[in-house]
Amino acid sequence: MAKNKFLLGLLVIALAFGMMVIGCDLNGDDDNNGNGNGNGNNGTDPTLNGTWVSEEAVMGIAIGEVLILNNGTFEGFIFFNEIDEKIPADKGTFTTRDGSITKQVTHVHGDFISSAVQMFFRDFELPSEWLSKNEMVTALEYFFKEMGLEDEELEAIMELLLEGDDQILGLNEAFASMTGTYELEDDTLTLTFEDNGRPVTTTYTRQQG
Repeated sequence: MAKNKFLLGLLVIALAFGMMVIGCDLNGDDDNNGNGNGNGNNGTDPTLNGTWVSEEAVMGIAIGEVLILNNGTFEGFIFFNEIDEKIPADKGTFTTRDGSITKQVTHVHGDFISSAVQMFFRDFELPSEWLSKNEMVTALEYFFKEMGLEDEELEAIMELLLEGDDQILGLNEAFASMTGTYELEDDTLTLTFEDNGRPVTTTYTRQQG
């Protein structure tokens, strides 16, 4: 039992770590209007359409990310080695106005969460598909029940994963609407969001072809 509780603690930490990767550069202030480029209207800036690549480290576990923007929808990927081996991470919608960009995560991919957690807990695996918040909650509850958790333990862990705390980004926050600023110069896109009150900037290069 002690070993199971220790492994469970590692798993919860790893799950929270995976969600932090999704939200680490997306925590924003909805009142932030920025001073970047923009179309001046609600909607999306068509000049952002394309595939954007950043080779900046993501939370120290991945060497880069790929962001595909297409007329108000986005898909995010991370890669640990080569870009050709990228793993789907999150997807959703976005709008732009006067240099600000608002992103709404609608789904997280099971492969991404599994790859992050398996660095700590090899037996963990979510369905290899896009999962909404409710679908992820269902999948996590099933996994924890298979580990033999009692109802009271399960309720406490799921509350932590949903709500988070000072150190852990919860699912509710990871799936919330987030606003930051963007600047586009030639084939370079710079996105800035807030993380715990501090600006976090990621620079992307447009992928040609």
